[in-house]
Amino acid sequence: MTSPGTPRPTEPRLSDVATVCLPSGIVTTGWPGVRAKLIDFGVRFQRWQAGAARCILAKRDDGLYAAGVGGVVISIPRQVGKSFLIGAIVFALCLIHPGIIVLWTAHRSRTSNETFRSMQAFARRKKVAPYIGAVDGGKGVKRGSGEQSIEFKNGSRILFGAREHGFGRGIPGVSIVIFDEAQILTQDAIDDMVPAANQGKNPLIIYAGTPPKDTDPGEHFGRLRQAALSGDPDTLLIQLQPKRKIDPEKVDPATPEFWEAVEEANPSYPRFTPRSAILRMFKQLGRASFILEGLAQWTENTGPQPVVKPADWANRKADDAIPADGGVAIGIKFSLDGTRVAAAAARKPDGHGPHVETLGEWPITEGLGILETLLTAQWRKLGAIIIDGKAGRDVLAPALQRARIPTRLVTLPTVDQVIAANATYLTSIEDATLTHGNQPGLNASMRATTKRSIGTAGGWGWSPIGEGDEVPAEAAALAVWGATTKVRKPVKIPRRLY
Repeated sequence: MTSPGTPRPTEPRLSDVATVCLPSGIVTTGWPGVRAKLIDFGVRFQRWQAGAARCILAKRDDGLYAAGVGGVVISIPRQVGKSFLIGAIVFALCLIHPGIIVLWTAHRSRTSNETFRSMQAFARRKKVAPYIGAVDGGKGVKRGSGEQSIEFKNGSRILFGAREHGFGRGIPGVSIVIFDEAQILTQDAIDDMVPAANQGKNPLIIYAGTPPKDTDPGEHFGRLRQAALSGDPDTLLIQLQPKRKIDPEKVDPATPEFWEAVEEANPSYPRFTPRSAILRMFKQLGRASFILEGLAQWTENTGPQPVVKPADWANRKADDAIPADGGVAIGIKFSLDGTRVAAAAARKPDGHGPHVETLGEWPITEGLGILETLLTAQWRKLGAIIIDGKAGRDVLAPALQRARIPTRLVTLPTVDQVIAANATYLTSIEDATLTHGNQPGLNASMRATTKRSIGTAGGWGWSPIGEGDEVPAEAAALAVWGATTKVRKPVKIPRRLY
């Protein structure tokens, strides 16, 4: 007879039901300690869940989580038991490590509330409840609006909230961050919460969700998944989906193929997730959404897509000589991580759309000097210099001022202006007015960049796809915007009549 925490040997293993990409350097795992707590709780994982927990808690020889840098990426259908899997692990860790703080966040309040209610039910279990209770004698479960939490007698806390309301900003000392609905994850939310885990001794960030729709801000989730598939040594991927691609137009519950796909993607079916639940989800979601959410199937068109279709960009290369009139604008973009800088030049001749060419990309240590020398020598021939990226603009702009380059030529754009620059650039490509120099560096950047949300009014910026490089595309957008809006047009003075 097996103990409560021991999976049945006849159940499928994780490798039977999921694609697993492990981080490098694994020598041990925190699973045995967690399993012991689950036995205390009277909780039994399925065999695949035990394998997932072993991987999530894998450690290197320094005792740190192997996925502590790149993160844990779980691509999983609905109705599989994701919240139970993660919740049980988190409850156990809260008891093993007194005083830790866990942020559990979903995009929508509804999802966050549902997760909180399921974790409340877990906390009320007969063998779990004795551990729950605030240190000050409170009940240990707070249900107030925006303050949902479960507190343990040893000082550990699990805080629940919705990203759409800014949950997670400014909470120090976080050890674990769980991004539920990771297919809907904006850069602002990442900026709010990931730094909170940097102060933890052994932080762990878990991203769990379904493949994003085309309209979802799923770039970060897709990029992490792709990094793991490409062999990133710091990222764990656990991906459940059908073994064979299912055509959304042909998916039909009346066929055996439908139920075979469900069984392949959902190891909880039919024992824990009944047939009726699958049918309900199919009817409520529709075919296309069921493929993403009910089966978690990724396709070549799932996830981050280039902002500009490769064919559209190829069609905009300049085949003829570009007119020489029109002032030149230089766009300079420093990367978010402060390691690189790219520059581009654009001109808007009369009667012609904007034309853009990349000037190059350099490590920031070299690029600052190259650009300062170039702009100091050529500024009299320029109509505008646009510099964005805090990593370097606060160094380059004062250097240009010391070189006596007129301040009227230099623009340090606001967020709204960067958003406008991106929109101007994209519009000029879509309406077929822009031309470019067909340069390999800019071509590669345009093929592998997608959108990321910036600002608070639906604006967007550039984000790499996989190993793509967004910085040349960003510099080109700034240059085109400068050429179309910042370059002063020469004033024609009519000849005096005598």
